[in-house]
Amino acid sequence: MYKVFFRICRYPHVVIGLVNITTGEKGYWWFSILHEEMLCEEYHVKNLKGVLLDELPQNGGWFDYNDINRI
Repeated sequence: MYKVFFRICRYPHVVIGLVNITTGEKGYWWFSILHEEMLCEEYHVKNLKGVLLDELPQNGGWFDYNDINRI
């Protein structure tokens, strides 16, 4: 399971910070804003920050936060 601890919108993409609640490992995941809206509907929330995800989102991928200005 992953907890969302960070969210930043760089339209048309969203970067969320994830922490694996078992290992404590942190990482950043990027995907389109449309996929974020679908996840919000699935978890019945308006914002993903603080949500516990059962698994990684099906869309997007891992992202190096140092590259945030490239999107």
